[in-house]
Amino acid sequence: MKVNQQGNAFGPEVPGKVENKWRSEDNGEIHTQDTSLIRNKVVFLQHGLMGSSDNWNTNTEEDSLDAGYDVWMGNFRGNIYSRKHMNFTHNDPHFWRFSYDEMAHYDLPAMLDYVILQTGVEKLHYLGHSMGTTVFFALMSSQPEYQQKIASMIALAPVATVTSISSPIKYLAPLVNELQFVLRLFGNDQDLMTNRLLISLWDPYRVCRSHTFCENLQFIITGFDPSRADQGMVPIILSHNPAGASTQTLFHFAQGFNSGRFQNFDWGKKKNLLHYGQIEPPEYDVTKIKVPITMFWANNDWLAGEKDVHHLEKQLPHLQACYKVPNPMFSHLDFLWATDARSLVYEKVFEVLDIAVKKYQ
Repeated sequence: MKVNQQGNAFGPEVPGKVENKWRSEDNGEIHTQDTSLIRNKVVFLQHGLMGSSDNWNTNTEEDSLDAGYDVWMGNFRGNIYSRKHMNFTHNDPHFWRFSYDEMAHYDLPAMLDYVILQTGVEKLHYLGHSMGTTVFFALMSSQPEYQQKIASMIALAPVATVTSISSPIKYLAPLVNELQFVLRLFGNDQDLMTNRLLISLWDPYRVCRSHTFCENLQFIITGFDPSRADQGMVPIILSHNPAGASTQTLFHFAQGFNSGRFQNFDWGKKKNLLHYGQIEPPEYDVTKIKVPITMFWANNDWLAGEKDVHHLEKQLPHLQACYKVPNPMFSHLDFLWATDARSLVYEKVFEVLDIAVKKYQ
């Protein structure tokens, strides 16, 4: 995994965002030359499924999530910035045998520890989108000692159980066991959106004659509302997305639809005994999370369904608030790229963060 601070020096330049950046040669972190960082205002941003830290930078200045905090951004394994391994290359099928379990067990703890070490704060403020909330919930429930390192958490499009999703992912659910078997049989357990076939479907420079077509493909998975994206930013967004994911991660969400539980990856009864010491995969118990959490959800979100959001709302013991975005057409990716994301979501996010910072000081 890789942690970026404030910006990202990779990929096409983002209009309207000018920053002084440098890349350290030892580990590839991105830092700005801003020495006026405010202690206790450290915010960690974590992207969602098929995303990267670029998700937070691919919007116009007036629509961006920008309010003067010391911002750090994480990258989960498998995306274009996180494909190094001590033993495997990203061309090795073994590299891709991970789901959000590994992200919760290894990636997120390492990134949080790194940011805390670099900034010198005891606690930071966490803001996650989509799978960035899933992994947070999994980590905090399975390794509760990390709750002591989080001052507050904001969840955009929170995902734990996925029983009420509208995404086409649910149509994979009945076939997930068979698909896993076929992939293992042919040794083709590779990254979800970067193999040869799917690259041809997603790369706008290869197949898309119009940005609208590619944009629709992206929204099909998460909730369709193309008119809400800034058309001038579409080429930038498409050049950064999708950033890569493992098939096993997608299967993990499909398993959640089948089981109705927020649980570890299901390897099958025999392998579950080896992995967990029990036949069924253990659940992630979010009732153990004592971190103050504020959630934002949307009516047209195909991945964070209303039923699941309300179920999560009842389970979190220290939930501060659960805000429904006041626009029935607001969807999953609108939290990142909608032209009115700032007015409908970010202004309230800044308010929540300011209150949390004052409480922690």
